Amino acid sequence: MADEWTRSRYADTISYNGVGGGGEMDWLIEDISTILKSWGHGGGTVGALIVISDCEPAILAVRNAVMRYHGGIVIPEAPAKGEKAENGLIEEAGKTIREYFCTFLSQIERGVDDVVPLDSDIIRWIVRWVATCYSRYKMGADGRTSYERRRGRSCKSIVVPVGETVHYKQLGDGGDRENKAESEWSKGVWLGPAERNTETLIGTSKGVVRAHTVE
Repeated sequence: MADEWTRSRYADTISYNGVGGGGEMDWLIEDISTILKSWGHGGGTVGALIVISDCEPAILAVRNAVMRYHGGIVIPEAPAKGEKAENGLIEEAGKTIREYFCTFLSQIERGVDDVVPLDSDIIRWIVRWVATCYSRYKMGADGRTSYERRRGRSCKSIVVPVGETVHYKQLGDGGDRENKAESEWSKGVWLGPAERNTETLIGTSKGVVRAHTVE
């Protein structure tokens, strides 16, 4: 997904085309709506959007579900059949995301000296980080990033190579520890920043946790 106003990007991996029949893809609809809000498109009873997409049935199903869930004034559009140039922004975004993904995946594979299977858990997080990285740090012709266009300031969040091992302090895991001599620090894998706050997402053997301090 690409935002024409700020040039922000969003990408994720999916296991099912369309929206499914039993709520399998509700998380995707909610995630897209959350991202749109972080881009300044409030939805609900405020805001107006023109949503351009191709006419593939699975894409249309997702688009229509997002329109219903996000709310506000949402106007659907589609490029003329076979005229990809009319939707050039998203065509360019898809190409850029794929190129960035290959670069980050290659970096990890060099680090571990092995091939990372495309069904690995880390793959989804690389895809998400690629789009976030572009949105926060890619400078446009106006000398600003999409993050600056949205927020009026540059992004100062700590950045670590995706997949790198880090030490972190888990959110909410502070002064309430039973053993005060036990270290607050744990070890995990850096997966990127959270989208709507300053938290960092960390991969662990028990799942993904949120951290407030990373080294």
